[in-house]
Amino acid sequence: MNSAGRRIEALMAELRTASADLAEAASAGTSRMVLRTRLSNAIVDAEKAERAAEDLRAVASTAGHERTSLVPDPVRDLEMENAGHRWSSVGVVKFVCGSIALRK
Repeated sequence: MNSAGRRIEALMAELRTASADLAEAASAGTSRMVLRTRLSNAIVDAEKAERAAEDLRAVASTAGHERTSLVPDPVRDLEMENAGHRWSSVGVVKFVCGSIALRK
């Protein structure tokens, strides 16, 4: 193989390496975008849960209830599960995010 052929092969190898690096960076960037979107959605859901909790507190205080629990009743949840109702993953995320927001 002559020197021009070796140079071409070296440049092709460099190009393949650069392409692989670019593909890896694009994959990482896409993963970050997906995670950022999921986090943003969880924050929005937490804010909605926080507003709902504030509304619940306001209604409870005007109704004369001094203490109102924002935590679901486990007995009722079990009854609903036995009746065929299940928490969706969105409902669980909203509940967890809401619980975190309420603890602040």
